[in-house]
Amino acid sequence: MFAQTRVSTIQTAELIQMVDSSKKPIIVSFWATWCSPCLNEIPWLEKEISSKAQDSIVLILISLDTRKTVRDIELFVARNGFHSKVYIWQNPSIPEFAKAMNIRWADGIPAIYLRSNEKNRRIFFNRQLTELQIKRELNNLLKD
Repeated sequence: MFAQTRVSTIQTAELIQMVDSSKKPIIVSFWATWCSPCLNEIPWLEKEISSKAQDSIVLILISLDTRKTVRDIELFVARNGFHSKVYIWQNPSIPEFAKAMNIRWADGIPAIYLRSNEKNRRIFFNRQLTELQIKRELNNLLKD
């Protein structure tokens, strides 16, 4: 059948702590199973990150499918060939996350947050990026 992909739940405070404490550059992609632009963007992110030095960037996929079970999302992720760590955001608080990350995010997906704590870089997009834009933004995140 499908490879077992690990999906967990995450609360807003846990997500904030994960981003704040990341020693490596981290990319958080907010998506949902019904969002076509999100589903276009995820393979581009995974492809570009896999082309970098091994484990140089952390990518986490945050599903906003609050009405789906962990098993539903595991099956969806496996069918679509995603390789990144996937979380279902429980009781999502976009305003709380946006305030903690110092970004403007009213609502809507796809949304992607790129951050390097070491280099004090924060980049946020509330729209689908093209494959070329993803490559450029990852390079910007990693540059000295």
